[in-house]
Amino acid sequence: LGRGLIAAWAQAFLAQHGEVKLELSVTDRHADLIREGYDVAVRMGALTDTGLIARKIANLPIVLAASPAYVERRG
Repeated sequence: LGRGLIAAWAQAFLAQHGEVKLELSVTDRHADLIREGYDVAVRMGALTDTGLIARKIANLPIVLAASPAYVERRG
């Protein structure tokens, strides 16, 4: 999600708003946004921290994929 979607969005955003300084951090861990000083976060899944304001920006279906050879070997 970070490299494929957010990085492309950030480049387009900066092209239109060159005066904005953007520091992008991509991680799989669940960061404490307030304690670590983040202004904005893009997360997948349900909102668990009720002290935050969330807006749904997309539906991302989950897909399980495997090669035919793997399925034949492992079932």
